[in-house]
Amino acid sequence: MERYQDKVVLITGAGDVAEAAAKRLLCEGAKVAFSDFSQEALDAAISGLKAEGWDGERLMGIKCDVRKYEECEAAANAVLARWGQIDTLVATAGIIRHCPIDEMTEAQWQDVVDINLTGVFHAVKSVVPSMKERKYGHIVVISSIGGRTGRPGVGVNYAATKAGVNGLVMCLGYELGPWQITVNSVAPGPLKGKMFAGMTQDRIESLSAGIRLQRMGELSDVAAAIAYLGSDNAYMFTADRKRGYQAAMAAAGLPFHAEDCIEMHALDMQDAALHALVSPVRDAEEKYISLLHFLVLKGEGAVQLTPDVNYKIQDGLLACLTREGSQPLPAPPQPFEPGDFYLPGGYFVKFQVVKYEDFLKNQPIFKKDLNCCADCAKIQGNAILRTRQPGDFFRPAGRHLRKTLKKYYNELGIPQAERPLLPLLADGSEVLWLWGCGFAEGCAPDEYTHEVLTVRTEKTGEA
Repeated sequence: MERYQDKVVLITGAGDVAEAAAKRLLCEGAKVAFSDFSQEALDAAISGLKAEGWDGERLMGIKCDVRKYEECEAAANAVLARWGQIDTLVATAGIIRHCPIDEMTEAQWQDVVDINLTGVFHAVKSVVPSMKERKYGHIVVISSIGGRTGRPGVGVNYAATKAGVNGLVMCLGYELGPWQITVNSVAPGPLKGKMFAGMTQDRIESLSAGIRLQRMGELSDVAAAIAYLGSDNAYMFTADRKRGYQAAMAAAGLPFHAEDCIEMHALDMQDAALHALVSPVRDAEEKYISLLHFLVLKGEGAVQLTPDVNYKIQDGLLACLTREGSQPLPAPPQPFEPGDFYLPGGYFVKFQVVKYEDFLKNQPIFKKDLNCCADCAKIQGNAILRTRQPGDFFRPAGRHLRKTLKKYYNELGIPQAERPLLPLLADGSEVLWLWGCGFAEGCAPDEYTHEVLTVRTEKTGEA
């Protein structure tokens, strides 16, 4: 299986997890670049792989300190200069400085933060521009179960950085998803690697007793998870609590199951997948999620979500069955930019940017409905053109309040059948513009505006 044929992978760090991942990725056809602050570690990793017979033309080593963004940027540029692309980033660089908090020095705290957390930020930031340009990429970050649950003997510096990594990954799943970039983390428990070299057998048995498989994880277990999450097999597997993991449900009927040592929580993932399945066709209320949970656990049966949409266990898969002639699926989220958008359900949206002075000259055209105009400078962040998602909220202009989108739709009396396809512009969960309602409060142009964003909408009747 060569999932990585013609793919380029950049791995930060050159430790045992990085080497294990590199071997697995090389086996699947990848070109692999290591970056590490230690030239000795780089040389050892690459020479070791060459000694095992791997082609040196598919290997690259770059000296890079992840604590310094300019070095991460230079490393990414070096990979791009040689191979023209970076398809997958695997961020493994990290250190351990375990000790009780009352014995921990400022330097021990800061060193771990700078490498384990800030280093991940730098590494991701350095590859995102080229991935955005291609609208393609996979990012896999090594976290730790210590950042999710805490562990006896795990330093607070280490646990805090890994918890921070988890939060960073979750946010990036939302932020980069519209550019077709997936972001995931692998959170190993105890592993048989250099980190645990010299550990007594009693300690190994003690750690293993807390794992359902009754064994410590192998480096190959982590490498397998990295290879999956960094490939196109996981193209819809991204760190988004409510929208992620839908591919696993659609393709296999069950969430992704990793080895227990990876500590991926199946129930959380199933819940996220079910929310993703329900939300395009109706409000993802817990009663519907519970019904689908029961369906999956039972392994048979069906649930009717709407008159047109039925979920059924079919040939071991959770399948979505729709009536012929039922409404189309919503368009996938896409980064906002001025232009014409023809969307499912016959919705047409035209975004146009005009100079403020031209806006003032053409008041009959542009100001007949001020809600359809916004100050471009106020539409900042990562605005995405999409349809509704769980957690969305809207601030109607002139009302000085915030409402969940569900409650606002209820207030307006918008039929359930229409809601899944209604276009909106959002930054995260904040809706900036809503079909039929205009821009949110605080977006209107004023005397300080330089450019005005106008919107024209039309319901064409063509699905």
